[in-house]
Amino acid sequence: MKTTHWKLTTVALALGLLGASGAAQASLSWALNSGNDDNATPPTFNEAGGGYKVTISGWTENENDGDKLIDVSNRLSLSADRIILDQVGEDPPNHAFDNDATGGNKGREMALAVFEQSTILTMVDWAYTLESTGSNGTGSTSNRLDFEVWYYDGAGTPDVAGKTYGGLLLDGWKILGEYNDVGTGDYLLGNAEKESTHWIVMTALDGGNNKEFDYGKLRELGGEKGGGGGPQVPVPAPLLLMGLGLPLIRLARRSR
Repeated sequence: MKTTHWKLTTVALALGLLGASGAAQASLSWALNSGNDDNATPPTFNEAGGGYKVTISGWTENENDGDKLIDVSNRLSLSADRIILDQVGEDPPNHAFDNDATGGNKGREMALAVFEQSTILTMVDWAYTLESTGSNGTGSTSNRLDFEVWYYDGAGTPDVAGKTYGGLLLDGWKILGEYNDVGTGDYLLGNAEKESTHWIVMTALDGGNNKEFDYGKLRELGGEKGGGGGPQVPVPAPLLLMGLGLPLIRLARRSR
């Protein structure tokens, strides 16, 4: 019995290791800075471990054309640790991705991230955050922001040009979530399965839970490699372990 017990225990441990190794998946990260881009417009950034790349473009509402989105990637600006959208005529703190569309501030802005492969976006890292009760950072301010993450779940390749934010939601885009009172640093999105090649990161369109103006400068994105054709469908662990384990258990019993 001791021999049998030892062999069955060994089988169980082996199966446990198989299950653990099958569940493990390497995390991916893309630093959005001047030392990691290809000097193109819009810029493309390398994955830290040498994996696939992501291209970041900048978009804003055209206040002279029904708030339809226009590409302003030529106004993206990179530094050693961040990417910002610096539109002509804007004053600080509007040198950021922001939802301040008052006066000459050019409309609510977004970063469009296009990955070379389907990606489960899990983390957004902000290098700078600001929320204010007044336009252009006036009034009461806090070192936080409210932001949203959207992903494309439609057919084919999306084209955001000439569409409004509301129109995107009718054209295959979905909201992953709105995240409130977020400071600088890594913020985990709690996303375990939604995947896409196209993602939008932007300050909250409606001002978030505080209905205030939000400004943010992006430093890094993090995620996992997706399955490529919609949400991943993993092999059910119990079925996998049963298929691998039954032959080993039979061998253990025969040696008793």
